[in-house]
Amino acid sequence: MTDTKASPSSLAGKRAVVVVQSDKVGGAERYLTRLYAALASAGVEVHIVGNLPGWNPSYGEVHHVGLSPKWSRRTLLPGLLKLPRERTRVRNVVRLIQPDWIHIQFKREQIGFTQILSRIAPIIWTEHGVFPRSMTMLKLGYARASSHVAQIICVSDLVAESIHGLVRVSNLIRVIENSVDNQIHRPATLTERAQRRRELNIALDAFVVLWAARMDRAKMPEVAISYARKVPRHTVIMLGEGTELDKAVQASKELANLRVVGFVANVAQYYDSADVFLFSSSGKGEGLATTISEASAHDLPIVTHKGSSMENVVLETGGCVVDNLNNVAAWKLALREAAATRGSVTRRTWARKHSLTGWLSAHVEVFLSMLR
Repeated sequence: MTDTKASPSSLAGKRAVVVVQSDKVGGAERYLTRLYAALASAGVEVHIVGNLPGWNPSYGEVHHVGLSPKWSRRTLLPGLLKLPRERTRVRNVVRLIQPDWIHIQFKREQIGFTQILSRIAPIIWTEHGVFPRSMTMLKLGYARASSHVAQIICVSDLVAESIHGLVRVSNLIRVIENSVDNQIHRPATLTERAQRRRELNIALDAFVVLWAARMDRAKMPEVAISYARKVPRHTVIMLGEGTELDKAVQASKELANLRVVGFVANVAQYYDSADVFLFSSSGKGEGLATTISEASAHDLPIVTHKGSSMENVVLETGGCVVDNLNNVAAWKLALREAAATRGSVTRRTWARKHSLTGWLSAHVEVFLSMLR
């Protein structure tokens, strides 16, 4: 984590635009909300152009301009056809705002709007995941758009490495690892953990495995569901929303030990109530998962598997890595062993290094450099 003394108050009176279109809360959306809520509290005038789920309008105005969804193999072609008109609408709104900088983080907005908006104010991108190299058209558009960017923030070295060959000016890239708010996310006492379980109607003597992520195929929620099915004595709680949510809910109707909560605003109480965190992922596009930072701040041990691309990070937090994704006995052993490491100095030290204060200051330093 970058250590810098830049204060959010030094940006008071400045105006920022965030161009984003999303309909579900994930790590990238929480990143933007956390960052710009803090800046708004420090006196920055924040404008959201598009839609940011989880954003409180009291922090800044939301300008709904009818943008189409994030690009995927299914939405890419219709999205490209709609871009010209969307580009005009976005430009007209942003021009009226006259921001000091513009922040963009999803590929469709980066490729579709960067060039035209760069004529209004400096553009900053944030990259949350490893670049998907398989899509040639995306690479070409990204490389072209990157020539109009003032700064690219990457949440990990792995993410930065994935775009080095695409970005024409490599010194535009800066790594600022994901953070956690240590005021909200902190280790719970034994008394607090027991209270959280009572509040959530979880047995005090249950062994609780927590899974939290966007519920899509890339996050592999079926790993948690399969574990619940094969280890009925352990309670598995799943948080998140997405395309796989209905399947998870259906599975919970068949399994008494599986609780599927869906989206929750207050994830802290679930971290407090759990014994261990299960992180699964196909590894596709992973940068530095926000849930790993949050779980570590709660002193919640983490277990992942080979191929998740978060193996090294999990080991840095004092967690465990399972070699065989389908070996239930290995999962059970690793989860039990990890749960016994509560109070780990390694985990708490890692969480402190990823505090919100240093993370926010590093971003402020980037924004200040746009004003010089």
